[in-house]
Amino acid sequence: PVDLPEWVNTMAAQEKTPPRPLSPSRFGAVPAVSSPVGQDRRDAMQRGSLAHRMLEILPGLEGDARRRAAERLVASAYSYPLDEDTARAVLGEVETLMEPPALAPLFGEAGRAEVPVSGMVGGIVISGGIDRLLVTDVKITIVDFKTGTPPGPGQPLPEAYTRQLALYSGLMQQIWPGRAVEAGVVFTEDASIHWANRADMDTVLAGMVDPS
Repeated sequence: PVDLPEWVNTMAAQEKTPPRPLSPSRFGAVPAVSSPVGQDRRDAMQRGSLAHRMLEILPGLEGDARRRAAERLVASAYSYPLDEDTARAVLGEVETLMEPPALAPLFGEAGRAEVPVSGMVGGIVISGGIDRLLVTDVKITIVDFKTGTPPGPGQPLPEAYTRQLALYSGLMQQIWPGRAVEAGVVFTEDASIHWANRADMDTVLAGMVDPS
């Protein structure tokens, strides 16, 4: 006969049920209390949808290829539905957003669109997607697109947006430790970008992982 180890006759301990993954984008679902209502709000949402589509496609193209794609996007405006003049105005806003030297790398060849991410931050299991991501040897840049109303001059991002960016930032710091993280929101309503305050992100993230 063969002597079997004791563990053969021992029931395995029951594994704990893992936490249900959360999508960081759910924390960005805040009511836009200062947003216009009625037809004005619908128009803004339609403009935002077209701007989002442009920001997905155009940054990966250059020269004639970008111009042809831009014309196709303008021609598709009826499906949103928007008229051609409005679509060209949206295109101008998007192109202006991509022009500044500080943002050019984010929307350039090295930037990545619609990046799926998952992991655990402070015991919180997260799964989601980053709209625009740029990783260099020294810094990670995260951008999320929103159709809500942008903050006014000098106003911070809504806390819900800051929480979402903080979760993404925490995950990126685990993947690439030692690199600075810059995170912000592009409001597609006017193609403006607003960066989250690092201290604010650290504060809300600490409150989420250690509610005490």
